[in-house]
Amino acid sequence: MRSGFEPRLDAFMDMLDEHEDQCVMQAQALAERLMDARKARRNEPDWQERGGSLALRVRGRGSKGSGSFRAEWVVMRRVTATAKDLQLARKGDPKAKYRTFYTTLPKGGRNNKYPDSRLLKHARDWEAELILEIESEVAEVRKQAKIIADLRSRTAKYIAYLLED
Repeated sequence: MRSGFEPRLDAFMDMLDEHEDQCVMQAQALAERLMDARKARRNEPDWQERGGSLALRVRGRGSKGSGSFRAEWVVMRRVTATAKDLQLARKGDPKAKYRTFYTTLPKGGRNNKYPDSRLLKHARDWEAELILEIESEVAEVRKQAKIIADLRSRTAKYIAYLLED
């Protein structure tokens, strides 16, 4: 069954893609804001009072390992490298002395927001307020992205219905 709406529905899907790209850019800007604040404090004595640090990882549609928008908190830990990595370090690769491991924090529930207690457990004292502020903004972006994903899914189902014979 053809309705004549297909070109407009395709344009609508393209518009949804653009809006999701905007969500990705907003979340990436928030992630950069955190990293910039961290870089600004790097030379202060208390900047690394805990072993790991929180980072906001943002993935958009089509990125590696992700089918849709995701903004998730990860704990970064630098660990002394293995003996093999240290051999590489002696050959002139200074980054080989350490390895960085990323552990994704579980969000829990069907909520768009991470629990404050989970984030504060890994946040440094000086960045706790900033992390909570960024998380509340990212939660709004996640909410928008979820609505966009729902619209995309429902529109795709409708297009498939229209194209049935």
